[in-house]
Amino acid sequence: MKKDVVQVEIEIPSDVNVEVNGLDVKMTGPKGTLEKRFKMFDVELNKEDNKLIVKGKKMMVHTLAAHLHNMIHGVREGFEKKMKMVYSHFPINLEIKDGYVYIKNFMGEKYPRKVRMIPGVEIDIKAPYLYIRGIDKEAVGQMAASLRSATKIRKLDNRVFQDGIYYAID
Repeated sequence: MKKDVVQVEIEIPSDVNVEVNGLDVKMTGPKGTLEKRFKMFDVELNKEDNKLIVKGKKMMVHTLAAHLHNMIHGVREGFEKKMKMVYSHFPINLEIKDGYVYIKNFMGEKYPRKVRMIPGVEIDIKAPYLYIRGIDKEAVGQMAASLRSATKIRKLDNRVFQDGIYYAID
């Protein structure tokens, strides 16, 4: 191997089935199936026995290895983000319908704000908390970010008007 080329081996758990076709990866586990194409990576990806072997430049290899670890974790255990609805005067109501999340009565607005649901993501509403769950870490994070962004206060002092949907710390 050249000096700038590294190799990382990722152990595949016994309850996860992995198929590799070039840089297309399909993983199946107890929680479901994930498929991803890593065409932007200039690496070599192979499956040998119960290991995934990634070869290439250091930063590309470690980035792809992190994605593969997240896929393994997702199909085995899944991911969850906990968010909290915060309001002062007008209670926020959420409704999931027809592939959208409708945010009703935000800051007393007449018309609901809507956010498109990402496929493979579930939202469980237990006011004032919402739990966003799924097997794809990127999709769960994007859904949480979309809800947060949809309730961002603009043109008002956010130190005074703190209504919105935020990542829960507690």
